[in-house]
Amino acid sequence: MTALGLCAREVWNDVCGCGSGWAVPEQHAWTNVSAFIARVTASELFDFKTYSIWALGDALEGRSSQAGQWFTAPELTQLELHLTVAAAWIRIAGRYMYENGTDHEYLKDVQVSLEARENKLPWWRKSDVPMFSRTRWEFWRGRFGQEAVNDKLSAEVRELAAEAAATIDGFLK
Repeated sequence: MTALGLCAREVWNDVCGCGSGWAVPEQHAWTNVSAFIARVTASELFDFKTYSIWALGDALEGRSSQAGQWFTAPELTQLELHLTVAAAWIRIAGRYMYENGTDHEYLKDVQVSLEARENKLPWWRKSDVPMFSRTRWEFWRGRFGQEAVNDKLSAEVRELAAEAAATIDGFLK
């Protein structure tokens, strides 16, 4: 287990677009890697919560970009994969992440627009803020809800987004 962190980071660098292409088997492999890392986190074998922030950020907080990618794909393909991976994190490790690290006071009274992305988000790329705050969970729930009715997405991805929004809603009650 001593090398698990190193190995996980190495595999994480093989995300679609960087180390691998965007073919369907590669997308499935990436989803499976992410689900495994989420399971390891939820089982408390190793703390990979930072990876969840990367996954959820790619799907819900950032803008699609081909920058830095060796292999490109249409924005819709990228969005669908990022949402699938983010939904897996919520399904597998969401409750653990919510219960083990959410700061309920940070940005407590701040309303964040669901249209905000990247540097318009108060927590974007800041190391001095909690990874998880109630405000951020509310933002993620709202963004998953938006994508659940995005008719450009496949029915499967819309369903995953709706399930993730409902799961987060259960945490917030």
